[in-house]
Amino acid sequence: MTLTALMLGVSAAALMILGLALGLELFCFAAAVIALVLLYCAVSILVARKNLTVGMTADTEETLHGEQVAYTLLAAHPLLLPVGQMRAVCVCGARQETHLLTLRSLRGTRETWTRQAGHVGDYSVAVSEAVLTDCFGILKTRCKISPAGRLLVLPRPFLIAKLAFAQSEDAQTALKRATEDTTMPDDIRAWQPGDPMKRVHWKLTARKRELLVRRYESPMPKDTLILTDCAAMPRQADEEREAKLRDALCETVVAVADMQLQDGSPVRVPLYGEHPTEFSAERAQSLLLLQELLAEQSFRTDESFTRVLSQELKRVRRSGAVVIVSPRLDPALTDLALSFRRMGPNVRYYLVTYEAEQSAWLPYIRRMQEARVEVCYVTPAS
Repeated sequence: MTLTALMLGVSAAALMILGLALGLELFCFAAAVIALVLLYCAVSILVARKNLTVGMTADTEETLHGEQVAYTLLAAHPLLLPVGQMRAVCVCGARQETHLLTLRSLRGTRETWTRQAGHVGDYSVAVSEAVLTDCFGILKTRCKISPAGRLLVLPRPFLIAKLAFAQSEDAQTALKRATEDTTMPDDIRAWQPGDPMKRVHWKLTARKRELLVRRYESPMPKDTLILTDCAAMPRQADEEREAKLRDALCETVVAVADMQLQDGSPVRVPLYGEHPTEFSAERAQSLLLLQELLAEQSFRTDESFTRVLSQELKRVRRSGAVVIVSPRLDPALTDLALSFRRMGPNVRYYLVTYEAEQSAWLPYIRRMQEARVEVCYVTPAS
C-alpha cells in the first residue's frame, strides 16, 4: 500500500465519522466516493497482477559489435478494467533503461526502440523489474516477468598487416641437403634448446668451439597458433575503459584468424578461460565459431598467461607462425616470446593497451625486436 492510499483511507474514515456524527450527508457521500475509488483501484490492480505478463525480446540473438539491435517491450493482457502506467526496467545487453507504457484495455501494448550493440560479451535481454500503477496512481504492484532472452555481441574483425611464415626448406631441398657433405657450414646451425643430441656435429663443434647441429629440417607447416590472454583485464579507471580493452583484444584475435583463414592457412586458438576450450579451423566459414567462443569468455579467470604460454611450448615447434595477444608485458612473457622465436616460427606480439609508449615496456620491446619478434600496438577505440 502506498502513502497516498493510506491517506485516502484515513480521510474516508474521518469523513464518514464526521458525517454520521454531524448528520451531514455530503460528508458521507464524499467518504463513499473515496471508498469506491480505492475499491476500484484494488480490484483493477489485483486482476492486472494475475493476468498481465511483461517480456522483452531482441530482433536477433547474435550481432557484431557496433551493429544496431531492435528491442521490443511487450505487455500482454486481456484486461477489462482500465489501468494506468507500467514502469519497466529493461536490460538491453550491457546497459539498463527505464521505459513507461500506458496500458490499453483488451489489447497488448508494445514499444520498440533501436540501440547500438554494446561491448563484446554474452548478455541477457530481459525486464528486471516491472511495476504497474492503477489509473488514479494510488496503488502499485509488481508484474510477472517472462524468462530472459540472450544477446551474443561478437567481435568484429579489422584489417591488419599480413602475417609471414618462417622460411623453411621444401621436401625436395631437405632431401638433397640430407645427402650432402655435412661438414660444410651451409649444412649446420647453432644448437637450440630441444634439439636432440644425436644431431650434434661433434667434429665441427670441437673445431668451432660452439655447439652445432646438422640441418635435417622438415618443411615448416603453414599453420598459425594464436595465444590469447583470457585472464582478468588490467585495472582501469572505470568499467567502460576495461570493456573497450576487452573488445580490442577479442577483435585482434578475430582479425588475425580471419586473415589467415582467408589465405588458406589453418588456425589454432586455445582459450584458457573459466571454461577452457580450443578453436581449430582451416576455412574462413568457421570464423563465426571463434567469434562466439570469444564472446562467451568472461575474462575473469586468475590463470597466469605466463603459465599458458609455457604449456604451449610443444605446439610452438610445429607451427609456422605464432601470434601472442595480451594487454600485458613483463620479463617472463618477453623470455617466452624469444624462446618461441628461437624454435623456428615467426612470432608477432600484439600489445593491447591505452599506453603504447609506457617507458617500463620499452626494454622488453627492444629485446624482442632485436630477436626479430614483431611487436604491434592495438589501442582500444575512444
